[in-house]
Amino acid sequence: MGADVVQALDWAQKAVGESRTFAIGLKVTVVNGSHLVYLLGQDMNDSTGKFHDVFNRMYLRAADPLSIPAHDQWLDSRVSPPDETRHSSQS
Repeated sequence: MGADVVQALDWAQKAVGESRTFAIGLKVTVVNGSHLVYLLGQDMNDSTGKFHDVFNRMYLRAADPLSIPAHDQWLDSRVSPPDETRHSSQS
């Protein structure tokens, strides 16, 4: 993708709109395997309840996206936000 995390955030906000949530993760590979480190948000499929405050912020962020300065916005026209029809029905 060739973007930093701020541009990834801008792309994600534009891709999902105001009615969905999203998370940004970094896949970390180590000797004994790999795991996902969330940089923003959390896995919405987590059922432990320990991320309740994170989920609340994710829902609030969907309705009121973070402001991205013009010089940090996603500008790569080669990769556009995904077609809405390819999203699952989960938020």
